[in-house]
Order: sequence, then C-alpha cells, then structure tokens
Amino acid sequence: MVLVFFLSSCGNHDTTNQEKSVTDTTKLVLADLNKKIEANPDNPDLYNNRARYYMFESQFDLALKDINRAVTLSPSNPLIT
Repeated sequence: MVLVFFLSSCGNHDTTNQEKSVTDTTKLVLADLNKKIEANPDNPDLYNNRARYYMFESQFDLALKDINRAVTLSPSNPLIT
C-alpha cells in the first residue's frame, strides 16, 4: 500500500511539472508578443497571435479584445489563422 501511494505521488509530481513548464512557456511567449506589439502596435497579426495564447489560457475577454483590435486594424482580413 505504501508503494502505491509513493508511485501515485510521483506520477502527480511529473504532471504538475509539465503543466508548469507549459504555463511558463506560454508566459514567455506572451511577454514576447507584448514587446512586439509595443514596438509595432498597428500589426493585426500580432494581436491575432496574442489572442490565440489568451484563448489557450482561457482568458477569453482578453482574447476577444485582441481579436477586435485586429479586425479594426485590418477589416478586410478579420480571420484568425
């Protein structure tokens, strides 16, 4: 029984590390996109890219804000790719 507890604890630890790694990577990508948007605030593709990451993080209000900004900047190409 102790062995089962030990193995289940180890398994959960790996999942937590993987989830943390994904979250850390996402934060780095978002930070990079934020810098790119600051440098080029009229590029709708950057807003579309950031919206995808916000959706991945379930931050739908922020994603919608970026989608709307992208559409405003480029009304002829409103789709997120």
